[in-house]
Amino acid sequence: SAKTSSTVPLSRRKKKHVFFCYAEKDESDLRIAALRTYFIERRLRVYHPRENEDINTGIAVGVENAAVVLVFPCAALQMSKSASKVLNYADQIKTPLLIIKIYGDFQPTQWLHSKKN
Repeated sequence: SAKTSSTVPLSRRKKKHVFFCYAEKDESDLRIAALRTYFIERRLRVYHPRENEDINTGIAVGVENAAVVLVFPCAALQMSKSASKVLNYADQIKTPLLIIKIYGDFQPTQWLHSKKN
């Protein structure tokens, strides 16, 4: 007779990913690309919404299934309405945010400034 287990096997648990939040124009930035490659090579799941993807789908899939949201602040990200939605939702559902400063001279203001702590 087969025993039934009350715990979910590890393979059936929802797999989390690292959500990359950066401005689309910065996608080719070598530092962000290098970090994504580093994570992928170590078999970590990474996610960034595609340009043509519905923002609400990106938020649902990306933020709700993220272990952490990596934020790369810059002027273009600060001007992005979709980035504001993503980060506010992540904050609302208590998904950890990790700010990674790759532009040392950029000082966030407005809504992005409130996310730096």
